[in-house]
Amino acid sequence: RTPRRGRPPDAPRYTPVGGGLRTPRAYTLRRGRPPGRPARQKRVIIMELPQRKPNRLPGYHYGQQGCYFVTVCTKDKQKLFGCISTDREPTVRLSPYGKLVDDVLKQMQQQNSLVTLENYCIMPNHVHLLLRCTRDVTVTQPANAPIPQYVGTMKRLVNRGAGENLWQRSYHDHVVRNEPDYNRIWEYIKTNPLRWTMDCYYV
Repeated sequence: RTPRRGRPPDAPRYTPVGGGLRTPRAYTLRRGRPPGRPARQKRVIIMELPQRKPNRLPGYHYGQQGCYFVTVCTKDKQKLFGCISTDREPTVRLSPYGKLVDDVLKQMQQQNSLVTLENYCIMPNHVHLLLRCTRDVTVTQPANAPIPQYVGTMKRLVNRGAGENLWQRSYHDHVVRNEPDYNRIWEYIKTNPLRWTMDCYYV
């Protein structure tokens, strides 16, 4: 008589766990388990991805009238925009990419009436901007507020002129709270080339 096809007597029996899932990880192997002892199940450890630290002030409406100190870095903090001269008074010698950023900022200053550029400094691997939002704007999405739109437009125009992406993702900002804060930031931008080696963006 031909033996009936089926599971061989010495073959282990696989039992699905987790509601009958049909993936290999969702099976428990049972072989010679003593009565009353629970089956040993494979444990799957799911690693949580690191959370990106937000650069925006939580809950703040960036369409409000006021001043903002913005810093935008180059991709991987490469020194694409120039170098610091070693003259008696250090200044930034702009590269072709740096001159492109300077031209774009001057062009936007003439065309944008909602955001004015009050001061700026182009450093070898980042750009400091002191921006003023001239009036309150109601927006449904934070990305559509005047300041994010201004920074996004600057990045896009520079990338178009360069023919490649020069910028790091996102940017850092600081909401200017009062006149002493404004004066401190103005002085910081003005003297930034003098303190290049002590700058947190120095590489």
